[in-house]
Formats: sequence, structure tokens, C-alpha cells
Amino acid sequence: MHDSRENRFRTTRLSAVALGGAATLGATGSATAGLITSGQIDQVLSFYSDPFAINPFGRDEPDFFITTRKSDTYDDSKQGTLAAKMASKYAFEVETTGGNSIHYPGSSVGQLPEGALVDDALDWLNSDSQLRARTSHWPDGSSGYVGLLSLIDDQSYYGWMEVSIQDEGDFITVHQWAFNDSPDASLQTGDIGTTAIPEPSSLLLFAGGAAAWWLGSLAVRLSSRRVQATTAR
Repeated sequence: MHDSRENRFRTTRLSAVALGGAATLGATGSATAGLITSGQIDQVLSFYSDPFAINPFGRDEPDFFITTRKSDTYDDSKQGTLAAKMASKYAFEVETTGGNSIHYPGSSVGQLPEGALVDDALDWLNSDSQLRARTSHWPDGSSGYVGLLSLIDDQSYYGWMEVSIQDEGDFITVHQWAFNDSPDASLQTGDIGTTAIPEPSSLLLFAGGAAAWWLGSLAVRLSSRRVQATTAR
């Protein structure tokens, strides 16, 4: 079963590349207020799901692939007691490509709270293999954010992915993701872009300008009517 899953992972990954980054699951995002966002997708992944691809910049190969694992999967090579082995269980994996990185503090994909700053101060790791989100960091029923870093022309583009865990990792849900479209610029987890609200002084200036325009327009109309009345006489 393990070999079959790995072969299917590689096959789907190659299919995603062949399709120009459009995997069966996952897609490129849309730009919003300086951010590239996926919108609310709430994609549920199970043990048998194809990898979920994140391709924010529309490159030939997606930047990240996400898969889930069965709840009874743990690292047999882990030394020590069964309890130590069970502590090595993991809920999902993230594969990076092309120099991209994952927030990986210590032995697991990190879990960030909403509003956390994603920038160069985080612990970043790039690996040719899948990076595991262990249940010690992502317990059953938990939700949080994964810090993501896309490397383009030696410049870092920071982003995040919101994930929740169900049934001890039998299922996970990728809720949404976002990236700052400016190089080396940070963003906060959960930020999907907002429309700026004018300051009160700006609103007063706008109101004053609108009033002046309306009065000017009224004066022009009254003047035109006077000219028409004089001509008629």
C-alpha cells in the first residue's frame, strides 16, 4: 500500500507539471490588494486523495504539494518505546519544489496562529522529500496556518496555508492560502487583503469637493436658463 501511494504521488505530481501547474486538486490564485489568494476552497483530502497543488505564481511546476496520511502511520525507525514511536505520527506532508521552503521549527511542519507574521524570522526548511506535520504539533481537531516561502529569482515571496485536522489525520482540509505579491514583504496569517477605508479627513475633503461640484453645476444650469429666457424675449 505504501509503495502504491508513493507511485501515485509521483504520477500525479508529474501530471500536474505536464498540465502547466494545474493539478487535479489545487490551482493558481487571484490577485487582491497586493496579495495572491485562493479564496475559500475548503478542499478535503483523505489517504486516497491525489496531492493538492499550490501554484500561486502560475509556474510550470507547482510550488507545493500537500498529502494526508492514515492515523496509524508512524515512523518505525524511531528509536525508543512505542510511546516515542506514536509521538512521531503525522497528519499530513508538504513537498516543496524549486528552492521553495516551509516553516519547519524542529521536527515538524510548524503550526502558526491567525495573525502571526510570516517573514524571514521564521525557521524555514527546503527539502527534496516530503516534510511531515506531526500530530505532536497538529493534534486531532486542531486548525492553524503553515508558513510558505516561494523563491523566484533569489527573492522570497511569503505566504500561508490554512489547514485543519480531522480523525487524527485520516482527513485534512485545506481551507485557503495567500501570498504577498511583493518580494521580501511579510504578511499575516489569515490576511486575504482588505479595501482601505478613507480617513475622516479624506471623507471631509471628498464631501467638500462633491458639494463644490454640485453647486458649480447648479450655477451653470441657472445661468443657462437665464440666457434662454433673455433670448426668448
